[in-house]
Amino acid sequence: MYFLITIIRRELGELYFNYFHDHHVCCSFAELCNGTAQEKMLDLLGVEQTEKIMLQAIVNHETKDRLMTGFVSDMGINMVGNGIAVSIPIDCIGDASGMNYLLEGQEKCEGEVNDMNNGINDVQYALVIAITRGGYAEMVMDAARKVDVKGGTVVHAKGVGDDFSAKFFGISIASEMELVYIVTKRKDKDALVEAINEYAGMKTEANTAVLTLPVENVVGLRSVTEE
Repeated sequence: MYFLITIIRRELGELYFNYFHDHHVCCSFAELCNGTAQEKMLDLLGVEQTEKIMLQAIVNHETKDRLMTGFVSDMGINMVGNGIAVSIPIDCIGDASGMNYLLEGQEKCEGEVNDMNNGINDVQYALVIAITRGGYAEMVMDAARKVDVKGGTVVHAKGVGDDFSAKFFGISIASEMELVYIVTKRKDKDALVEAINEYAGMKTEANTAVLTLPVENVVGLRSVTEE
């Protein structure tokens, strides 16, 4: 099973919602976000700063392959500025009931549970997630650029009410936080994490916590996929 993250231009959101629906996938999450590319990079590519939407879903192996292929052939995600999609192998899901709920509408693949851990050590990419204070995403990106990262995606998060905090991957997030998502080659992951920790980490005013997830496949991001 896979955690599928698709980040696209906001005006394409409805088209992708319909595309997921056509493939019997219910999107678990939809979040508004913004790109972090610098103005000179946008000028070089001939595109403007765009608002984005992040769609996240749980899919089985066969659905993942169909979607990742279709994003390129049907949706044109590889065109400059359209977006990026990444698939992340899931380590574990609590029980069969949870799996049935998350995969509602999709065909159940034999051996899906037993195969969840297989191949994680062979992945070539990583998703680095930096959880930082509101207004400090650019400080995180400045740190990332020290190791030649070209860009990332910022998601704005808020707690639930004044007396509560949201939970994200087991880490408490106070009100007015920003999550910075960066896809990188796995061999470059440690250097990126070290740079963020040094220049925007918990001992700085940004108070950034960093975590990483394996990424099984990437389409639509030439700066990462091209050698």
